[in-house]
Amino acid sequence: MIQFINCYFIFNLVTVVNCLRLTIEKRIVSSHASLSKRSAVDLQFRRFNNLYYESVLEFGTPPQSIPLVLDTGSSDLWVTLIGNPLCYNKGSGKPPKCLIDCSGLVFYDMDKSQTFDYLKNVTFKIGYADTTYTSGIWIVDIITLPEGHLKDLQFGMAFATNATFSGVLGIGFPAMESVNGYEFAPGKFYPNFPLALKNAGFTNIAAYSIEYNDESKKGSILFGSIDTSRFIGPLYTFPMINEFPGIADEPSTLSLTLDGIGIDGSCEQWVISNTKLPALLDTGSTLIELPHPITQSIASYLNATWSDDHGLFVLACPSDDFLTTTDLAFTFGELHMKIPLRSFILLPDEESNGLCGLGITSSKGRVILGDSFLTHVYTVFDLDNYMISLAPMAKSSLPGKVIEIPANGLIENAVISKSEKWTHFNDITVNEYGFRNYCDGELQDIHSYSSKLNSSSLVYSSNFSSDEEQNSSESVSPSIFNTDSSIKEIYPSLSQKEHLSALLTTISTSEIHKPVTATITDSITTTIRVTKILTVLQCAT
Repeated sequence: MIQFINCYFIFNLVTVVNCLRLTIEKRIVSSHASLSKRSAVDLQFRRFNNLYYESVLEFGTPPQSIPLVLDTGSSDLWVTLIGNPLCYNKGSGKPPKCLIDCSGLVFYDMDKSQTFDYLKNVTFKIGYADTTYTSGIWIVDIITLPEGHLKDLQFGMAFATNATFSGVLGIGFPAMESVNGYEFAPGKFYPNFPLALKNAGFTNIAAYSIEYNDESKKGSILFGSIDTSRFIGPLYTFPMINEFPGIADEPSTLSLTLDGIGIDGSCEQWVISNTKLPALLDTGSTLIELPHPITQSIASYLNATWSDDHGLFVLACPSDDFLTTTDLAFTFGELHMKIPLRSFILLPDEESNGLCGLGITSSKGRVILGDSFLTHVYTVFDLDNYMISLAPMAKSSLPGKVIEIPANGLIENAVISKSEKWTHFNDITVNEYGFRNYCDGELQDIHSYSSKLNSSSLVYSSNFSSDEEQNSSESVSPSIFNTDSSIKEIYPSLSQKEHLSALLTTISTSEIHKPVTATITDSITTTIRVTKILTVLQCAT
């Protein structure tokens, strides 16, 4: 259950902090989350969201507690109305096509809320790249907070959804709200949860910080403030990037510039690529997604091979010693983040023949950093000033020290990055396989270095499942984001602006919780149908 903590802390006798803290907790759903063989009938790996973080909010009068998936990669809050027709009775045997197991889910009951209202003559629809689909209406109700009530909050209420979770708390930019591109759409943006908190005076800024505790499987999101006891060293502040400059004047996704990625071992170091790339920080994705040439390089380093049976790269499980001394290194301007390689290795099960999986999926050019990355990083998202701040996560049990984020976004003692930010897509350059051995100064071949790997049991790994459909022999062009080639081949009739909009949905088709409808701030809206829309009618036929 969520714990709202009154964020009025006293420092030096008089300091008052205006903020709201929500706890978040990791949830594991009933299906397998470890590495198992793909079945032609029961696709256990059809998506990676078997493990996700959720928070609980109190809706209506009297309050109804509903857990929601926390998602920085989308912008709409929605819940599911009681009586979802796509649910089936778990005790009735194998579920029919299109129906889902709704046991353990929590539903919103509009008849029990005295403050329920709805927007007339408009509908709510949103689709995600993992084929999750939701259809319903827009409603208005109260959310209860310890300091008072957040009144007249607009959010979606699903009549029908194939989601295996109770709802989503999307906290991205309003520009990504699903308010256009379908019949009877409202056609205008609205103050979503972060902006509504600011407008109602609960916070002074539309900004929030997120901390994870991977050991306890819990964390918190602090709106309007940061907790200085939860990160190591100074925060580094970076400008958000505008991935679609031909369409929008300002950033519309919570993305920053990734300057490089590599392997950092006890003695060796290999810079895989230093091509600047846009990186989305997405709590709604479980793993990370890298451009295919980079993913392929990491797979080659680990002697991993593509498996059609499993739908991902598989490898002999590395030794615990290797995983303990080897990191995947990410460079953001002046900040170098080292994440243990074990965070990106998937644990085997009885059907995997002792093989581990590589928990890194491939994209055509974009980077998505999900929970396997974010559990090691303290993140601050400033929607008002288009800034993101990062620092290594601290494993601290000390009492929190909360300070308010100022209106200008300049956090005390934070380091403002001076690095050049990403502006457009370039060819992805991958450096030659090899390691500079800093212990003896010799350059080692990648395959001789990988002899450090062995097939001993993996001591630690995250439990995930996969939906990715890839082919290890796929030819990936480093200029895949050239709108005169790849996008025009898929959508030859689109205009130049529509090509850029199409990127919003095509560059991350294996990503979790990304809206199919691309809504852009200058009112240009393009709906790209990249998934089959699931409806009650289709299920019945």
